[in-house]
Amino acid sequence: MGTIRPLKLRSPLLAAIAINLTLIGVRTASYRPLQTMEGASSFVIEAVASLLTAGVLVVVVGSLADSRTVLKPASVAGLGGGSLLVIHMALEQFGDHVGEDSLMTLAFMVAAFTTWAGAAYLVARWSFQIIPGVLAGCWSAMTSVVVVVTFGLALTFFDVPRASYVATWPEFKASGWADPQAFSIANSFENASTHIVVALVVGFVMASGGSLLAWMTSPRSRAAP
Repeated sequence: MGTIRPLKLRSPLLAAIAINLTLIGVRTASYRPLQTMEGASSFVIEAVASLLTAGVLVVVVGSLADSRTVLKPASVAGLGGGSLLVIHMALEQFGDHVGEDSLMTLAFMVAAFTTWAGAAYLVARWSFQIIPGVLAGCWSAMTSVVVVVTFGLALTFFDVPRASYVATWPEFKASGWADPQAFSIANSFENASTHIVVALVVGFVMASGGSLLAWMTSPRSRAAP
């Protein structure tokens, strides 16, 4: 079986991060009212900084982990988790906003997080090592969040959510901003940075838990003195 070069698995993620940075730049430049809103630049800076941090971690984790035994299965799990998060976001924005239900949100989050822990568990179980499992779980989390952030930023070009709906938000009314569409775009930028930070933290926790569980239940660990 041929080997998989790390660059083949890192490149799509890095390309997606670059696309997200471009989306932020283009959307900010194309909607001038956003530039006049007080504090709008902080939303842009936070989103850009979080994406750059994710890019650095992609390079680091991709350099440390084996492509075939760690990154490949983790990428598959990450795409699965990312798909769940995209479905949830679509339910939030469309379909009468049914995705805003707290129980449904929790269900989708737990399902996505489980895919990250599952990737860590399987890799740690196969390798009989904790570190490869942790790397797999973290890679899976980064893959998922890049997928959902790309979807969320793309929606800003279609004025989703609608300005009329954003105008009803308590957060918008308390912000002092006069333009609900500008607030919607800034909110999407904030969601992007929040998703990335949460994915990095929760991804590491789930990856560690899945890896430790695999190690503790491994026949080798039970046979160790």
